[in-house]
Amino acid sequence: MQKRRWLMLAGAVVALVTLVGLAAACGDDDDGTEDGTTGDEAADGAETAVDVSLIDFSVNPSADTVSAGTVTFNASNDGMQVHNLRVIKTDLDPDALPVDDDTFMVDEDQVEVVATFSDLEVGDAEEMSAELDAGSYVLICNIATHYGVGMTIGFTVE
Repeated sequence: MQKRRWLMLAGAVVALVTLVGLAAACGDDDDGTEDGTTGDEAADGAETAVDVSLIDFSVNPSADTVSAGTVTFNASNDGMQVHNLRVIKTDLDPDALPVDDDTFMVDEDQVEVVATFSDLEVGDAEEMSAELDAGSYVLICNIATHYGVGMTIGFTVE
């Protein structure tokens, strides 16, 4: 009887250790966090880094959804032309922003631009942080005609 209790107790301990190990491993990715954000991010979503590759003619963020709080965008021009990045808070579809007919650029006076990057020469990069509330955003390149040929993507902050 004593041996049976010992085996049951040992089995329970092994099961508990296994469950704890599985729980620790679940959702872990290469950087050691559950949600794919950088290791610099606080548990409450206080800071997140998003790499944004600007290529002729697309905007490619490393994540399309992040937690509300400080978001650091690392924009790099990986294309063959000058590009820039604008982060715009809007409920409009990514391809429905108001465009100035004279400049072929998004009319930034008619939208809420929350982050504005410099024009980046080929191979250049820039980092900028913005405090983002929950909502819908659009990432665009606002060089003449670039938005119109598809340099736009939706971005969500939860």
